[in-house]
Amino acid sequence: CAWIASMNGHAEALRVVADAGGTELLMLTDNDGMSCAYWAARSGRGEALRVLASHPHGGKRLLLLASTRGESCAHAAAAGGHTDALQVVVEAGGQELVMLTDSGGASCAHKASDGAHVDALGVLIKAGGKELLMIQSKTGGSCAHSAAALGHTVAPERERERERERERER
Repeated sequence: CAWIASMNGHAEALRVVADAGGTELLMLTDNDGMSCAYWAARSGRGEALRVLASHPHGGKRLLLLASTRGESCAHAAAAGGHTDALQVVVEAGGQELVMLTDSGGASCAHKASDGAHVDALGVLIKAGGKELLMIQSKTGGSCAHSAAALGHTVAPERERERERERERER
């Protein structure tokens, strides 16, 4: 029931379920290892994710759960370009969560680049910096390689522009 409330964005229902079921309920995963936090992130349900991240039975520990493919809720939100959900993930999990890689070595920045989600990539870069951009998957590609291979040239170019702007501000 926590998964359903999460993926449908029913934050108040999720709060009630979390209060009643506690940690044991929130930490349950489906057969693919996906938690209610993963489903909230994948569905772009920022408010539901906020409830899970701030709930005494959830928090950072829940956000760090990874699927059987090693994907975190940061990967799920990035793949869908869900910037609101990513903001919650970054606020609650910080750089530790943003730097996780899946079983193929892909970071959440790879996932955002794969979908040309430039704004999501911007949220991730603020949290993970150049170190995040330099992560290479097991095939050796960075998120810039992902974007270029898929023809998403706007993503790397916009990020270069943003980096130049940040440099000017310093």
